Amino acid sequence: MKESDMYMAINILVEVYVKELNRTYDVFVPTNKTIHEISNIISKSISNQSNGIYKETKNHVIYDKENRNIEDTNLTIERLSLLNGLKLTLV
Repeated sequence: MKESDMYMAINILVEVYVKELNRTYDVFVPTNKTIHEISNIISKSISNQSNGIYKETKNHVIYDKENRNIEDTNLTIERLSLLNGLKLTLV
């Protein structure tokens, strides 16, 4: 069991801008998952919310909308101290 699985997940709401669709989506993500895992959750959620217009993929990058790259995909949102209302961009 991973350390992050031992704690109760708290979900935060993030706003995700999808450049490909020029559209913004709201997605709840757990704070105890890594950025890598969260990017997959976001991709799947946006594919569902867009009725398949956005194709779920494993080859995407998410970054802070203020152009601060989230580089270490092994860190959790908790460790990065990211907050509710975070604005991300999915490319």
